[in-house]
Amino acid sequence: MKKFAIALTALAVMAAVASAAVYSQNAVGFINKEVGKGEIVALTIPFNDINSDTGTILFKNTQMAQDAAVGSIVYFWTGTSWSSVPKGRNGFNTSKELKAGEMFFFKPAADQVITMNGEVPDEATIDVIATGGANISALGNPYPVSTTFKDSALADAATTASIAFFWTGTSWASVPKGRNGFNTTKVLAPGEGFFFKTVATDGDKVWKVTKEYDFP
Repeated sequence: MKKFAIALTALAVMAAVASAAVYSQNAVGFINKEVGKGEIVALTIPFNDINSDTGTILFKNTQMAQDAAVGSIVYFWTGTSWSSVPKGRNGFNTSKELKAGEMFFFKPAADQVITMNGEVPDEATIDVIATGGANISALGNPYPVSTTFKDSALADAATTASIAFFWTGTSWASVPKGRNGFNTTKVLAPGEGFFFKTVATDGDKVWKVTKEYDFP
């Protein structure tokens, strides 16, 4: 069931991350991911909300939340544990706003094509914060592109013994940073989240993510 697709749309034909068509003056994108009933996926929404003054994503208003069957569960990371919110008859009872580059878990109660959509970020860089002091942060690329983790600015700036955790679908695969960097070929798909743990002597790590496309 793990089929994955991404597309972008824009007013004019131009170089894009994926296929383009005419929608609006804003560059609009979407990511589709097929997920089976009860499967847990680690996600981040790499788009802005066109209808929001701040650009943040109110989870309960997302297409994903609207399409979810009653009984589906979303999990938000508090910094120390997961906070779970099930979908009831009236939707998800949460006012959670997802920040750029914030990862969360989603568990559908029925097979679902998860759709993440919104305005494609056009900022040249976006800062994503990994909390220092050996804390675990729930992160993701804030742009809708694939990311080779070991080549990222976060991996480069990470202190030796920092740990990245990648979700396998059933558990976390941990990769510590050694003298030669992170020994992993992991490529994060657009919209895929992960965990990152700093070391005790670290202050907050600023992952300055650079836009990798000329669109919009």
